[in-house]
Amino acid sequence: MKYLILFIFSIFSFAQQTSKVDFKIMEANVAPNQFEKSISGTVSYQFKVLKSIDTIRIDAKNIKFIDIKINNKIVNYKNNNKELLLFEGFKKGKNTLTFQYSATPKQTLSTIEKT
Repeated sequence: MKYLILFIFSIFSFAQQTSKVDFKIMEANVAPNQFEKSISGTVSYQFKVLKSIDTIRIDAKNIKFIDIKINNKIVNYKNNNKELLLFEGFKKGKNTLTFQYSATPKQTLSTIEKT
C-alpha cells in the first residue's frame, strides 16, 4: 500500500509554484488494474491562489485526464504529456480542482497482498 501512495504522490507532484499557489488537501481514489497494467481514479484538491498567476502547472507525465473541474465548473486545459496546464476557472483565494485520470506506468504495478 505504501508503494501505491508513493506512486500517486509522484504522479501528481507540482512544478515549483509554491509562492503563488498553495495546495492544501488532496483526496484520491486509486484503482490499479494489474491485468491492463494501468491505474485510474479520481482526485480532488483544495488549493489557495496566493498571488496572481496565469497558469497552474501540475507534473503529470503520460497521464490522461477527463472531467477537469475548477470550482465545480468544467474548464479548458492543456495536457502536453508532461504537465497538466490549468489556465482558467481559478481565482485568488480558495479553490477546488477535481478530475478523473488514467495512466499506464512504465514500471510495473505490483500486486498488493493483504496480510
